[in-house]
Amino acid sequence: MFDYVRLAQAVPHVLVGAVRENTARILEKIDEADGNGAAYVIFPELAVTGYTCADLFFSESLLCETLDALKTIAAATEKRDITVLVGVPVRIDSVLYNCAAILSGGRICGLVPKTFLPNYNEFYEHRQFTAGALLAGKKQKIRICGEEVPFGNDLVFLCEDMPEFAFGAEICEDIWAIKTPSTELALAGATIVCNLSASDEVIGKAAYRRMLVASTSSRILSGYVY
Repeated sequence: MFDYVRLAQAVPHVLVGAVRENTARILEKIDEADGNGAAYVIFPELAVTGYTCADLFFSESLLCETLDALKTIAAATEKRDITVLVGVPVRIDSVLYNCAAILSGGRICGLVPKTFLPNYNEFYEHRQFTAGALLAGKKQKIRICGEEVPFGNDLVFLCEDMPEFAFGAEICEDIWAIKTPSTELALAGATIVCNLSASDEVIGKAAYRRMLVASTSSRILSGYVY
């Protein structure tokens, strides 16, 4: 087994719909994480745009700026020994997904769509996004930012320098599901599961989330980053 892996959790101040400003703050956090010796840095769900964009997610200019942001953030990893996981909306064949982008070595290494979408109380993600659950078992690659990129919610990423270390990603609501994607990721060999999360609901939620993460981690026998 590997000894340890240093991971950083970064939560920049996000402005709704302000992709360029958010990207600048993400880059600052990458600099900080890299300076502190982190090999991986995990950002929140939809950190590039903000979680509460609502129907702004349908804006052509927002989605185009988002692609530019992905290129910029990926480029920031080119000459660093660091991998970045960041939340971003991605449109594929006119269908919009809430994704985790995995960026390393100057490339987009993969895109993981959110498997389960909340659609209750103040959450109504079904209005904007398509659930990754519909992609179950469908391994595919998509072309984005000039690259052929693996796309799916069952991707497990390996470290070239540490083959025994493998990680997978899921997004927010996925950990609240009855059958979590983390279960399948752990069965596929993931030793770390990263959950990119954001919410417009904060009061009284933190303690329950900590309990949920701890219980899920112990159940799947993998490390959990939330």
